[in-house]
Amino acid sequence: FAGTLAVARFGSSTPREQQNDVDEADWDPSGKQMAVVRSPGGIGGTSLLEYPIGTKRYETGNSIRFPRISRDGTRIAFLEDPFGSGEAGHVSVLNLADNRVAVLTKDWRSARGLAWSADGREIWFTAGDSRTNRILYAVKPDRPFKPGDRPRLVYDSPGSLTLFDIAADGRVLLTFDDDRRALVGGPITDKAERDLSWFDDSGLADVSDDGASVLFSDRDG
Repeated sequence: FAGTLAVARFGSSTPREQQNDVDEADWDPSGKQMAVVRSPGGIGGTSLLEYPIGTKRYETGNSIRFPRISRDGTRIAFLEDPFGSGEAGHVSVLNLADNRVAVLTKDWRSARGLAWSADGREIWFTAGDSRTNRILYAVKPDRPFKPGDRPRLVYDSPGSLTLFDIAADGRVLLTFDDDRRALVGGPITDKAERDLSWFDDSGLADVSDDGASVLFSDRDG
């Protein structure tokens, strides 16, 4: 997901380009420095976490997403995907004093969205067993993960949630996501395509030699 990092004032139509080949970024509490993520090798390559820009703090073969600097400026929390695709992963936290990284949760099949709590004592994140059921959880930044540990449940909802930010007054910015994947097609003799979906996540696998049937899966099944 690498692109160009740019800064723009509210109401301005002219962004100022800062850096190329940046995946993610976050302001520090002062609003003067940024943490950025770069993935020079793409999927399957290394990911770099820099803070401030140009100063490497952490390098990993996993993908890094949603870097968030703590409210006191001493730590950076982020989602880390050992599979490199940026879809799954666990919560990690980097201590800026010694650049040590601690893993705070298990690996989730879907992990997207992370922020520091209003009081800075917890890291909130949205994750689940699939992309259709992410839930809002919280963990303590000073408690490394041990098998059997469970994060604190903050908020559950039918469907899937993505956390984007938490204000200092406690307001939470998140989205309710209803992702669907449809299978559409038909024989050459048809004038219009038809919806061939079964549930809400139909994925094509193959078409029969005579063009009369399709082979597909749905809902990871």
